[in-house]
Amino acid sequence: MRKSALDEVARDFYEGVARAFPVCSVSDEFYYFPQVLPPERDWFAWDDFSESRLEDFSDRLKRWEE
Repeated sequence: MRKSALDEVARDFYEGVARAFPVCSVSDEFYYFPQVLPPERDWFAWDDFSESRLEDFSDRLKRWEE
């Protein structure tokens, strides 16, 4: 994989984590989450661990893995 393609996948991945799980991604209490800030901070956004959101994020992880 080209470095630029890998950089793009990594950026998309970390931005995806930050958008889907903004509380966990900025808190050092959740050490198993990458510590990353979302591009634009929304102080009213909460992590969404609903079944549909987790399925959507799981699908995104599968695409990134490919």
